Amino acid sequence: LRIAATPAPAIDSRTAQPTPSAPDGFPVAAGNDASAPAAPEAPAAPDSAPSAPSAPAPPALDADLIVKLIDQAPDGTQNLVRAGIFPARWRNSAAELEALSSGRTVAPPATPATPTAASSAPCSALNAPVPLIPGEPAGLNFETIGVCHRFAPGHSIVLQIQSSLFPLVAMNPQTFLENPYSATAKDYRPVKVKILEGSSVTVISKK
Repeated sequence: LRIAATPAPAIDSRTAQPTPSAPDGFPVAAGNDASAPAAPEAPAAPDSAPSAPSAPAPPALDADLIVKLIDQAPDGTQNLVRAGIFPARWRNSAAELEALSSGRTVAPPATPATPTAASSAPCSALNAPVPLIPGEPAGLNFETIGVCHRFAPGHSIVLQIQSSLFPLVAMNPQTFLENPYSATAKDYRPVKVKILEGSSVTVISKK
């Protein structure tokens, strides 16, 4: 799969309407309109040049991808055949494991385990989670565990792709953290994940 993740507006559960967001994707506090003009600043001294405002750094994101293979009967009844989950943060590790199994090598990722501090010890992709950069395509290659299943005549093969399997799997905060299990309420953010052109899914069938 090829995906691209971007911050999405927060949803106000009381009105089910998107909450206004600041440019970095974080919800704006109540009574603080992101589009309202800022208060006028004091004039600069004649001998000082105005400085250009610095753009906020894009947030480091995370996401899970769940792929479901479903058997749908003619009456619309659906039965889950197999489901697989892949945390995007480990996409480079999966690529390295695949390379090791085939005798190839993969260069370690340029991004350190934490976005703000590089590790002093050398690390490979096997122990280096990598964040999703907003809007930047990322490739995920993974396989689900095989299962023997027969699709009856007239049944359809349904494929579902989603980003959560809660409560069976812990909810991803979707903000990149070194340890996602230490996330607090402020770390959880809505993220829009797009499946990009060039993605493919293979279902192996045998007669």
